[in-house]
Amino acid sequence: MYVLVVGGPCTGKTTLVRNLFRALTRMGIATYVIVDWARILIKATNLVGKSMGRVEFETRIVELYLEDWRRAKRLGPRIVLCDGGPIASIAYCRLDGVELPRDVVSKLLDHAREVDLVVATTLVDDYETDDERREDPGKARELHRAIVELHRDLFPGRFLQLDTFDPRRRTEIVLERILEDLRGFR
Repeated sequence: MYVLVVGGPCTGKTTLVRNLFRALTRMGIATYVIVDWARILIKATNLVGKSMGRVEFETRIVELYLEDWRRAKRLGPRIVLCDGGPIASIAYCRLDGVELPRDVVSKLLDHAREVDLVVATTLVDDYETDDERREDPGKARELHRAIVELHRDLFPGRFLQLDTFDPRRRTEIVLERILEDLRGFR
């Protein structure tokens, strides 16, 4: 089962993925986490002082996510949790008024067929930045809405919008849905 956890910057995606991973592994369910490659690439480019344009950056993000997905498939866990996911790159480019190359979009749409569940985080009223993500609050809200709308449109019937920011409650809601869906996979 492949689960994307999506939302704008600093909306609790990583915390939710971490909590789900802990809960699922405690239950003995083999789980693989695809990390937030955007965060890692931002950190890496900041360290070397290299800057990338939006299209170059998002294309690299897509490559990293898809490479990690292929690795996960080879390992064969029962659950793959993806922190952020590659499809958000489309929303980031749209908001910046640029487009990903057609071949990259085609890869993303092919990849979308693999997704079993999309979980969208809740927009936080009091947006806070972290060490890597420093969007201003207005831009962060705009990104969140664009990312959620894109995923809602691409994944009808496979989309779960969370309505709470409480990490414990989020984990319970998503874990219940994953376990319910797993029973249907057997």
